[in-house]
Amino acid sequence: MIHRERIGSYATALLLTAFAAGVRFWRISHPNQVVFDEVHFGSFAGHYIRREYYFDVHPPLAKMLNALAGWWVGFDGAFGFSNIGDNYVEANVPFIGMRSFCAIMGSITVPLVYAIMRESGYPVAIAAFSASLILFGMSAPVLFAHSR
Repeated sequence: MIHRERIGSYATALLLTAFAAGVRFWRISHPNQVVFDEVHFGSFAGHYIRREYYFDVHPPLAKMLNALAGWWVGFDGAFGFSNIGDNYVEANVPFIGMRSFCAIMGSITVPLVYAIMRESGYPVAIAAFSASLILFGMSAPVLFAHSR
């Protein structure tokens, strides 16, 4: 009985993870223009990549991770992210790779919530429901998909 529950729990976690990735990576290349917080996070990533000083009142970890993702996919920091609507394709910016980092981080949150709930002693159904709130909650996919 315990073995069967463990397999069911792992299968549920795997299914939730697959759905989370599908939701967050769906149409990740659209639009091919700067959107929402990409103006700020992209600009900060460019500063880090170019090793330029700038001041921001917020903690730097997310911006540094975005810079790392940009550097990893070949972003040289030259694109300014000046305005919402600036075209990535014309400037040859590897935006899909940069957006993918945030999509991966957002996808990981779903099985993480599931695992925390299971480790806390909740049954599979309650843990899956809790993870589904993150998976299908409209704010989470929008934030992870568009605030790169």
